[in-house]
Amino acid sequence: MQRIHRISSSFCSIASAAILSLGLYGTGAIAQEAPATPSTVPSICASQNPADPAASVSRFCPKLLQIPVFTVTNADGSPIVTSVPLADGSSQEIGGVFLDPNDAQAFVTSLQERQPELLGQVQVSVLTLAEIYEADRDNHIAHENPMEFAYVPSRQQLQQAADVFAEQNLDIERFDGVPLFFATSRANGGYMTIEQDDASVIPVFFDKTSLDRLIENFGDGEAFQNSVQYEVLRLERVLQTMQVLETIEQLDQIVAGTDETAIEATLIPNLPKMMVPEVLAILSQGESNPLAASIAVRLQDSELSGNTPLDRVESLLTQELDNLIESGTPSPVWQSIREELDTGLGNTLEQVVFFPSPTSVQFIQNLLNGTES
Repeated sequence: MQRIHRISSSFCSIASAAILSLGLYGTGAIAQEAPATPSTVPSICASQNPADPAASVSRFCPKLLQIPVFTVTNADGSPIVTSVPLADGSSQEIGGVFLDPNDAQAFVTSLQERQPELLGQVQVSVLTLAEIYEADRDNHIAHENPMEFAYVPSRQQLQQAADVFAEQNLDIERFDGVPLFFATSRANGGYMTIEQDDASVIPVFFDKTSLDRLIENFGDGEAFQNSVQYEVLRLERVLQTMQVLETIEQLDQIVAGTDETAIEATLIPNLPKMMVPEVLAILSQGESNPLAASIAVRLQDSELSGNTPLDRVESLLTQELDNLIESGTPSPVWQSIREELDTGLGNTLEQVVFFPSPTSVQFIQNLLNGTES
């Protein structure tokens, strides 16, 4: 197999602890326990922005430390990127992040077959999802047109998501993203939880079979299995929500004067683009929602730039952001976005514990044992 380039400096100890916890997959104990959060948060969970050396630890980064991901890098360890042309004539650099090490290796093999001169010059590297999350944040701080990460799900994950939708008679032609699996109550829609450190947490899995095992060993057998429903989330949406929440918190501190970080040196300039999904969610509620109707009217403003709905939503948010920074008073639009986050996915993220796939865990176990070359 292709040589694995490196394991991040913080990953060895974290992975060892994660493997011990995740070894519970095969027993009923997983119904009672979840991976422990490392007591010492590595520096990768603090912003590496040199303009802000005193940046606080990222709130959600520690949740991602136990999730291994795989990238393709050159001999120096730099990621192999693809340049994609855009409609305006510019281009966007995209780096692939694989959830399955076998997919990353297959990409390397294919690349070397098409370009033999790359033999021995490209390899699979293993990182934590926390490192990708922080790199994404820092790229948006340091670069006007940063490299974007494209997350590549395994075929097994996509098939598992398709199976969930089929069982629920949902016509989803193609799942766009990396699926995450969790369960809710059929009776009231509440999240299925497990206990960790005397607290209830929501287990979210990168592999449905792991959730299957948890449900099979949980509660009172078949009756419990019939009481829950499988749900699917997009990893990309979860990560974006994390970034939005952290950025809004920073924005609040800046507006309140408790954070003197220059706005142009933060994620704030990219905030309008990040917030587009939240505004679209509000708009989808239709005219029955007064705020949605108000935003829809404002999108007709002739001063807004852009011909597409997405461009006009971003332009509206940019104006709202400028007004917020200038006045220090949140407008109804910003208040509604906060409410949307509070009542939606954002409200549950503090409780979520992510479980990596058994394939990734086994791969890291082999790597730590020296059985991968």
